[in-house]
Amino acid sequence: MKIISLIATTVMAALLSACMNTVVTTNTATDPFNEGLRKGYSAFAASERAQFDWIDGEHFANKANAAASGARVLPENVADWSLKPAKASELSAARARLVAVLDANARTRAPADAAEAQVAFDCWMEQEEEGWQTADIKACKDRFDAAMGRLGAGGSANVYLVFFDFDRSNLSPVASRVIEKVVADAAKANPSRITVSGNADRSGSDGYNLALSKRRADTVAGALTRGGVARGKLQVEWFGESRPRVKTPDGAREPENRNVEIRFAN
Repeated sequence: MKIISLIATTVMAALLSACMNTVVTTNTATDPFNEGLRKGYSAFAASERAQFDWIDGEHFANKANAAASGARVLPENVADWSLKPAKASELSAARARLVAVLDANARTRAPADAAEAQVAFDCWMEQEEEGWQTADIKACKDRFDAAMGRLGAGGSANVYLVFFDFDRSNLSPVASRVIEKVVADAAKANPSRITVSGNADRSGSDGYNLALSKRRADTVAGALTRGGVARGKLQVEWFGESRPRVKTPDGAREPENRNVEIRFAN
């Protein structure tokens, strides 16, 4: 039985390898940031395939090819990965810092470091989901922290993003863990003001999206106050679809734009 099982496992691995063997392009991306992503994701895909992780290898090979084609390639979403609650909270806060620094012109100001930070973040996420190669987890996290430091973002957790499902204003489990992180960090940092800014994508009318973004901001503000943040420190605002993180045509659904941004100010 053991021999049969071993043969079956070997055959299955070979079939997976044959089915999941996207060729990573060697074409250089015209944009320096995307070229950094192409190289980084290509190397990561090759590493995962060498460890017989065909599924993740395929996934990151596709991200490498998308970057080479000039597509907008974003960091992995925390909710898409199976993580322990504490790790999901840590990675959610890290992703918010990463997205904030990328959107603050890091893609053009320092494209190599920005691409390294994004690839290292995705590496950290993938390794945390596997959860057993502690040296690899640390290596990816250290790469992320080093790149963020070079970008001037260091370990400062003063900006957070809470994401929402389509047409919803309730907190998901991942969003609740981000709120817990904000409450804990606010207790340590004691900011003089915390700005809570609600946003929506462009899938509804202007008026509907403005009201939806307000409900999202109110939901987050309420969760923060229940967690112990003084209501007087909160500046609650909402912008509807007028401040998209990702520019889209009118009517488009875009998960990155369904958010509440939380910022500390001293």
